[in-house]
Amino acid sequence: GIFLASLIYIKVKKVNFRELCDVIFPSIPLGYTFGRLGNFINGELYGRITSSPIGMFFPDAQKLPIKFPEVSKVINDIGWKINELNQTVVDGAGNIINNVLGKMTISGEEVTTINLPRHPSQLYEAFFEGIVLFFIVWFLGRKYKPFKGFTASVYLVGYALARIFVEFFRQPDSQFANIEQGKLTGFIVSFFSMGQILSFLMILFAIGLGFYFYKLSLDDKLKPKIETKTKNKKNK
Repeated sequence: GIFLASLIYIKVKKVNFRELCDVIFPSIPLGYTFGRLGNFINGELYGRITSSPIGMFFPDAQKLPIKFPEVSKVINDIGWKINELNQTVVDGAGNIINNVLGKMTISGEEVTTINLPRHPSQLYEAFFEGIVLFFIVWFLGRKYKPFKGFTASVYLVGYALARIFVEFFRQPDSQFANIEQGKLTGFIVSFFSMGQILSFLMILFAIGLGFYFYKLSLDDKLKPKIETKTKNKKNK
């Protein structure tokens, strides 16, 4: 919708597309900030399980089988213990923890699942992809802008780098995971998620776009000189 509206605006107002990019792109990160805060409030797009003090419980997060090594490690790191006999989880005082437990069937076997603390990756994204990126794009666009459209490339590269970093804490797309096979995280290549792979491609695109905009800026500078020479030849 924004792209279509921008094209219409460019046609009607006869505005330079690269100049419009320099106006629009610095404001995009703040939009992401409020969007991610909304995700956090809704308890969606949460991060990976963690025993870190910053970990938080998300009520609707997917419960994971306690028998998986990655899950049991987090349970032990938190200070809880797994009762192998009746497949329950107890806290440090020996009390059974019921409010975070559940059941699921894997290969015909009913197993105990648990909701564990997760990284609040929505807040990480709001900070790095939003606030930090906003100041970077705003500062470079205001203090150092070698060519028209420069901020578009800066934003795309900055967003991609921030996303690659945050993806190490974010729970990747669930369609690439397979809980029944013990694949809790949806990696595509090695330990890289789809979001990281797409971010790498975005960096390449941003670099190419930057070179293209830079070339257009050089053409803009050469155009008046060429027109002047043409006029001089005609006058002669």
